[in-house]
Amino acid sequence: MEVPVEVKKSNICDQGVFVKIAIPKGTVVRINDGREDQIIPLEEYNHTSKKQRKFLDEHGYWNKEETAMTFPRDEVKYFNHSCDPNVINDEGNGLDRDIAARDIAAGEELTYDYNIFLKNEEDRNHMRWMKCNCGAKPCKGVIAVED
Repeated sequence: MEVPVEVKKSNICDQGVFVKIAIPKGTVVRINDGREDQIIPLEEYNHTSKKQRKFLDEHGYWNKEETAMTFPRDEVKYFNHSCDPNVINDEGNGLDRDIAARDIAAGEELTYDYNIFLKNEEDRNHMRWMKCNCGAKPCKGVIAVED
């Protein structure tokens, strides 16, 4: 993480990531260079316990070919969904990074729109059951919805 954060209880879902200082719009929150990620091949994933797979499914994501799962080892695995996220992905200048979509107050929870991770209709169908608890004014009630 490029800004100071802490993981603590969230009103959205279990635990969340909260910024310790105010950060202005456009601030780089995280550089997605893989240095904090663990790659778990499908065969290894299939040999984990049901409890481990549930945790990996909640906090990791599959590559496009679905042959390996990426599991973040840093706090980003606790980013919760919001229909009005304050962190967005920016792949400008050849970098894959997450930036503040707006000014974020100290103590505020950092959130993504999980729809950025949906690569196809199968992904969308898998997440369609996930209820959204973000509480944002534009909340859609569920995570994966047709725009």
